[in-house]
Formats: sequence, C-alpha cells, structure tokens
Amino acid sequence: MREALEGLLPAMMKHKRITAGIVLGLLGLAVNSLNLEIFFNIDLLFGSIFIMLAILCAGTVPGVIAGILASIFSYITPHHPLVAIIYSSEAIFVAWSSRKSRDVLTWDIVYWFLFGAPLSWLLFRNIVGMPVETATLIMFKQLINGIFNALLATIVHLLVQVRMRPVEEAPSFQRVVFVSLVSLALLPTLLLLLLNVRSFIGYEEQRLTQTATHTAAIANETVSLWVSQQQQNMRAFAELIGNPDKVSADDLQKYVELLKSSSPAFSRMAVLNRDSIAVANSPLVDERGGSTLGLDFSDRSYIAVLNKRKVPYISDLIMGRIGVSVPILPFLVPLVNGGSYDGCCVGVVQLEQLERIISSIADKGGAITLLDRSGRVIVSTRHDLKTMMVFNRTSGGEVRACGDGVYHLIPARPGGRGTLQRWKESVFVKEVRIGNPEIGWSVIAEVSALPLLTTITNESIRSFSLLSALVLIMAVLSHFFSKGLTGALLRLQSLTQEFPQSFKNGGFKNSWPQSRISEVNALTKNFKQMADTLRRYFSALNSWSETLEKRVIERTKALARSEERFRRIADAVPVGVFEAATDGSCRYFNERWLESTGLSLFQAIEGGWVAISCPDDRDQVVNEWHRAVLEKKTLRMEFRFTRSDGSLAWGLVQSSPMHAVSGEFCGFIGTITDITDFKQREELAAELEAKKSRLRDMEKKRQHLKEKDMLVKDLHDGIGGIVSNISMLAQYGLGRMELETCRSTLKKITELAAEGVDEVRSFMNSTESGESAWSDLLAEIKDHADRMLSPHQIQLDASGEIDLGLPPIGSFRYLNILRISKEMVTNIIKHAQASRVSLIFRARGELFQLCVTDNGVGFDSSVVKRRGLANMLSRANDVGGNISMTSSAAGTTLNLVLPLKEQNAPGEPCA
Repeated sequence: MREALEGLLPAMMKHKRITAGIVLGLLGLAVNSLNLEIFFNIDLLFGSIFIMLAILCAGTVPGVIAGILASIFSYITPHHPLVAIIYSSEAIFVAWSSRKSRDVLTWDIVYWFLFGAPLSWLLFRNIVGMPVETATLIMFKQLINGIFNALLATIVHLLVQVRMRPVEEAPSFQRVVFVSLVSLALLPTLLLLLLNVRSFIGYEEQRLTQTATHTAAIANETVSLWVSQQQQNMRAFAELIGNPDKVSADDLQKYVELLKSSSPAFSRMAVLNRDSIAVANSPLVDERGGSTLGLDFSDRSYIAVLNKRKVPYISDLIMGRIGVSVPILPFLVPLVNGGSYDGCCVGVVQLEQLERIISSIADKGGAITLLDRSGRVIVSTRHDLKTMMVFNRTSGGEVRACGDGVYHLIPARPGGRGTLQRWKESVFVKEVRIGNPEIGWSVIAEVSALPLLTTITNESIRSFSLLSALVLIMAVLSHFFSKGLTGALLRLQSLTQEFPQSFKNGGFKNSWPQSRISEVNALTKNFKQMADTLRRYFSALNSWSETLEKRVIERTKALARSEERFRRIADAVPVGVFEAATDGSCRYFNERWLESTGLSLFQAIEGGWVAISCPDDRDQVVNEWHRAVLEKKTLRMEFRFTRSDGSLAWGLVQSSPMHAVSGEFCGFIGTITDITDFKQREELAAELEAKKSRLRDMEKKRQHLKEKDMLVKDLHDGIGGIVSNISMLAQYGLGRMELETCRSTLKKITELAAEGVDEVRSFMNSTESGESAWSDLLAEIKDHADRMLSPHQIQLDASGEIDLGLPPIGSFRYLNILRISKEMVTNIIKHAQASRVSLIFRARGELFQLCVTDNGVGFDSSVVKRRGLANMLSRANDVGGNISMTSSAAGTTLNLVLPLKEQNAPGEPCA
C-alpha cells in the first residue's frame, strides 16, 4: 500500500502541473484579445506572459502546452495563422533550454535574436508576401514584445518568490541584478518609444484632419462659385427668351445657338414651351443624326417642380433621352410672365468640365467627390466611382471620428493580404454641403493616410531596431556585470557552508575571496572576523558542553522528582485533576478522576474529559472548551457526566491557562469537582421556594376574595339604600296626585337612579382588572365632584400630584377612597352652604392625601356624627388611613391620609 501511494504521488503532482499549464495557456489565449495598439493594427500582445509563467511555475511540458493553447489566438483573430508557428516555437525553445536554470528571460532573448526574429521576417516577407518595410517592422515589434513579456513574467515570478515562498526558495542575487538591469533598459525606453509614436500619430492625424477640412472648404467654394455662374448664365438665357410664344422659332433657335456657343460649361441648351415641347435646341441633331426639336419632356419630374415653384432649379442626375443615353445634369430656369408658367430654359452641364475643376483642387493621393441631393455621384476624382453610382460612405469598413466633422475611414481587411494593407488604403474624410441649400449637393474630400503610414513605419523600424540593439547590449552587459558582482558573494557562500566542517577539523584553512566592491569586501572581512571569533568560542563551547551535560542530568533528575511529587499531590486531592496541551488535548488525569469515571488513563487521555459528558450537553461542552482553548482563557462551567456506575452526576470544571517562565503559553491545568450533592440541595431549595410562592399566591387570592366580599356588601348597602328611597318615593308619589308633587318625586327618583348607576359604574371600574392607576382615581374623583357641584353653582378648584412609577391601587382601596370623596362632596352640598370648594389629590413618596376645603358656614363639633363623619372614618380605617377635620366660620377642611404601603402614617398638613 505504501509503495502504491509513493508511486501515485508523483503522478498526481504531474497531473496538477499539466492542469496548471492548460489554465495558464487559456489565460494567455484570453489576454491576447486585450491587446495594446501602437498604431494601425500594430499591437502589443501579452499572452506569452502566461506561457513564461507556466514554464517558470509548472515546468517544460506544461509550458509547451500553454504556448500551443495561447497561439490559437492567431487562428481566431484576423492575424495570419503563421504567427502560431512563431509563438509555439518560442515556448518549445525557452521551455527546453531553461528546464534546469528556469532563466526564461535569458533564453527568450537568445531565441528572438537567433531564431524568432529571422523566422518572423521570412514568414511575413516570403509566405505572406508583405513589403520589406512591413515585414521588418513586424519582426522588430515581435522581438521587443516577446522579450518584454518574458521580462514581466520573470518579475512576477520573482515577486511571488520574495513575498509568498519560504526563505529557502528565495531567488538568487545574480538573477535579481540581471533582471533589474534589463528592466531599467527596456521598460523606460519602450514606454518613451510608445509615447513618441502616439504623439507623432496624433500630430499627423491632426494635420491630415486640417488638410481634409481645408480641401473640402476650397472645393465647396469653387463648386459653389461655378454653380452660381452657370445659374447666372441660365437666368440671362431666360431673360433673353422672355415668352417663347411671342418669339418666332427662328429667333428662338438663333438665341439658343448664340448662348450655347458662349457657355462652354453646357453641352446642350434648349427652350421648352408650356407643354414641355422642345421648340429650340442646340445642337439641332443628336449623335445618331436625329432631330432634337419637337421632343416631349412633360414626363420629367423637374417639369412639375418648375410649374409649381416657378424658380430656377437644378435637377438630380438623370439619364438623357436625346441620342445616346448617358447621365445628364440639367440646370433649369422657368419662363414666367404675369404669374403664369410659359415654359422653361434647359442647360445640360458638361460633367467633364466639373470633373476637371475638382481634379485641380484634390491633393496628391487624395480625392474629391461631388454628390447630388440623392447621394449619387455627379463627378469624382476616384477611378472606382462613376457618375450615377450611389456613394457608400463606409463601404463596410471601420470609422473613427477625428474631430471637426472629419472621420478616418479604414476599409475592411482585404482577403489574403496583410493587415497593414487596409491602413494603406484608409482615408481621412470631410463632407460638407454646398453653400446654397436649394442645390442640395455635397462635397466629400478624402485625404490618403498612406504618407502617414509610410512615415510612421520607417520611424518605428528605426526606433524598434535601436531598442533591440539596446536590449541585446544591456542583456550581455547585465549578464557579465551581475556575474562579476555576485562572484565574490557566491565564493563567500561556499566558504561559509564549510564553516561547521572546518571547525570540527580544527580550523579554517581556505583563502577568502577578494572583490572590487567595498561593501562585498567589508562583508568578507566581517565573515573572516566572525570565523576567528567562532573558532575561539568553539573551543570554549567544547569545555562548556561537558559541564552542561552534567547539569542537564542533574536537572532532569530534579524535574522527575518534582513531577512525581505533583502526581502524588494530584492523586491525593478529592477532585479530578487534568492537564491539557495547547491544542486542548488532554495528556494527564489523576487517580480520583479515573476512579469516578471508571476509565483507564489511556481511555481518559484519548477522549478527554468532554468525552464522558451527557450526550444532551456534549455539543455545548465541546463548544465552550474549544472557545476557551482558542482564546486561551479561563473556563468555569457546570456539566453532567457519567459515573463509573452509569449514573449521571453534576461536575464543575475549572481550568486556567499555563505559561512558562518566558511567558509562552504551554497548555491548561484544571479540576473537575463532583457537585451532585450541591445541585440536589439547590433543587430542594428551588422546590421549597416554589411551594412558598404558591402559598403566597393562595393568600393573595384569599385576601382578594375577602376584599370582594366587603365591596359587594358595600355595594349592596349603597344600592339597597338608593332602591329603598326610590321605592318610598314611588309610594309617596302614588298617594299624591298633585302634578307638582309627582314631578318633584320623579325628579328625585331620577337623581337617585343616576346615583345608583354611578355607584355601579364606580364599582365595576374598580374591580374590572383588580388594580387601577392613581391617575384614573383622580380623574373619577374630579369628574364626580364637578358633576355634583355644578348644578348648585359651587366652583371647584381641583389639582393633583402623582409620582411617576407608583404601583397601581387595589380595587378595595380605590372604591373606599372614591366613596369617602363622594361623602365629602355630598356633605358640602347638604350642609356647608358653600360657593367654592378646593380639592387637592396628592400621591407622593410613601403617603396618599385627599384634602377637601369649602368656604361654607362651618359646624359645631357636637353634631359631627349627624353629619356622616363617622361613616367616612370607618371607611378610612378599613384602608389603613385616618381623617382629620377642622371647621370654623370661614369653612371646613377634611383631610384623608393613608400610607401607600400597608402601614399607618400621620398626614401632612393641607397646602
């Protein structure tokens, strides 16, 4: 089995490397589509970065696989498929050559200068058939591009080695120096080259844009002037003819011949009457010898336009019907007399003259095209555009805006030819309308980009060739410089590796290296001094080692005795003791714990103390223990565990982290105490407390029932008295038939009934929930007093002060305080003869106070019982309070005071 696994491991590693090569190859294929254009489809591709990374990270075969996959890009994009040969051969050469050293940068430079660049030039020049300068440009571009990508891949690999790999896999100083020097030569120079090319292209594009705009403006002015002259000639023609019906045919023909001979811009001139019949025409005979008089042109579209608009008009291109049918461009002027259309004068323009005019304006390599309002070619300096052809502004190519209305038209890639060919045929285009909008013509000026491409190509070849030479020179110099710089360091490294063996053999006998760099010499000197010092200390260490060995033996024996003492103490204590490592795994239990659980020491250490915890609690116990281990903190937790007899017991685990003398965390020490008896006592105490709570609840219910009985009795007495009075009044009313007596009796009955309803409502409110808020009691007292005093024109001044957070008032107290307040108000109405009553309601601190004062006649203390004070005193006593009374000729004050808790307290004087 072991041999099979040992054979499987290399296969798995090889499979992973091949997978990495495939992934990096696909990344290279994807990144190749994100190219950086230098100019006109000369792009920098970055896919080979991932090919070089595959060689550096995965090896030879994965690197070759990545190179083949990334080169598929040349089949997908419009590049020639022969590019795949160059990229694939680069991957194969570099992967094979650097299989030992992994120095892909050096071998990539060798490949491009010896094989890659010549191969690229031969393929593009001889097989693709590109011009020499184009093949040369692509050769140098690919050389710099390939070396640049290898440099970036090497830099990335070095950064990964420095940042993420172990120190043992750090790159060599020679390689770092070599890569740094090549980077300093290639990266800034390439950046400056790209910026210079981009700046030059921008300048040239701006110049060509201005040229196109200038050419279009000149063509516009020239054509506008020429059209204006011909229109002026046609107006003079129309003024000369006047009304064709009033001029003889001979005179008409004479006028036409005269004007035709003086207007070389027209190939034919004619006069049509109002029926669109040619009554005069020059020449009289067409190319086939037929007469040109009497021809009917009424079906021409321009006749309807002239008849409607009655202004001069330039027709679009049409096919002529006189003689040989060719495209013609008629200029027309209507003959209008007295507002009526009498015919028109027609002049057919010689297109050859118009073509010569625009040809004199067009730049070398450029073109000017004149379009009618329908977008068809009138004349053009381009040989591929003929008269009457519909002008296609894009021709399926690519359009790039350049500003000021100019766009760069790049034709579609021609089949079987290089990509740069489409840029050679590209033009900068400016389209403007002829000045007079009624004409509807457009002038299109085209300026060829070929001179720009030629200049940029030559400049780029020169720049890339200089950069290639610079890279080659710097690579050679960097190689020798890095080797010379690190030679002494390598020799010093070799000597320091021999230190242990040389000290063992009795001394260091080799010569120390010399360098032309002061820092390296200083380092060598330091190592030499260190070697001498180490040699002296080595001999001293040999003598010390013997002494240390003796001390170690003594300390080991002392440690063994200390550990044995700890074991005996731990076994003697009446609780379980355990010791855990830094990861929480237990490595010691005392005998007490083993006896309690019935486990062997091996079983206890293997499962730990959490293994015998109750299954229902185990997840929580494990989580708490793991949290304490991770956070290295003290743990105190109660849990259930299984004893040796199988019964469940309660345990209290307490553990603390241990630290060495140096402060280093080294594990946990803990105890496990059986607290089953304590938990049982807790359960008995909780059960006893529950019984006491039930007894208290029963006592509260009994007291509540007692209060309800008293309230019901009180309600019975109050309602009973009211009903008795109602019954007596009803019998009295039945015995008295006087109307006024009956009314008085019924009114009294109504008042008693309302009082009874109010009594019942108060009772129901106080007993509805068993408890009420003090604010509810205040509101009901004020409402009752106001309803009772208002009919007697007695003014009520009521105020209340209630502390926040007071416990609610019980129904028994609520109803008794309400009845006392009602009794106070009733006595004032019946006996006081007062006009003003002050009511103060105060529930603050530990006391409640209800103070009612009137400004009535007062009373004598001898008639107190007759005034109902005894009944109020009885109610106050029932709720644990008392009532004090003061009376004089200025009025009477009744002060009810009771404690908010069940205790007696003196009242405070009324404010």
